[in-house]
Amino acid sequence: MKIRLALPLLITGLLLSACTTPVDNGVTAADITVEFQNPDKFQDARDSFGGSTDQSALDTLRAAVKDSARPHLKAGQKLQVTFTDIDLAGEFEPQAGPSAGHVRFIKAIYTPRLTLTFELTDAAGAMLRQGQRTLTDMNFQANSLRIGSDQPFFYDKVLVQDWVHAEFR
Repeated sequence: MKIRLALPLLITGLLLSACTTPVDNGVTAADITVEFQNPDKFQDARDSFGGSTDQSALDTLRAAVKDSARPHLKAGQKLQVTFTDIDLAGEFEPQAGPSAGHVRFIKAIYTPRLTLTFELTDAAGAMLRQGQRTLTDMNFQANSLRIGSDQPFFYDKVLVQDWVHAEFR
C-alpha cells in the first residue's frame, strides 16, 4: 500500500525537478544586452504620478529579458534588446488622494505596452534574427493566477517572458 502511494509522489517529484533544472548552454548574462532608449520620454515608466523614471521597473524588465532569454539561446549567440517605449501595467490616479501618489492602480483599462527592437547574432556576428515588436496583452489580468503575481511589475515581466518564449523557442 505504501509503495502505491510513494511511486506517484516520486514520479511527480522527478518531473518537477526536471522542470526547474537550470540550463547550462554556455550563455551568460553578458551575452544578453538590454538598453532603454530615452527612458525619460517613455509613456509611463514613472515611480509616481508626475515622478521620475522608475529605475526599479527598468531593472526588473532587464532581468526578465536576461533570465527568460538565456535558456533559449545557443552558445556564442548574442541578443541585444532595446526598449524604445514603455507603458507599465496600471496607472497612477491623482484623484485617489495625495497619499496614493505612489500607488499604481491595476485595472483592465490600464494595459501594459512595451515597444522594443532586438537583434540576435551568432558567434561570428552574423545576423540571425532582428525586428521591432510592440508587446501588449488586453487580457493581462488573467495572468494573476500565475505564481508570483504579487511581485512588483508582474504583468510587465510576464509580457516579456511570453514574448521571449514565443520569439526564440
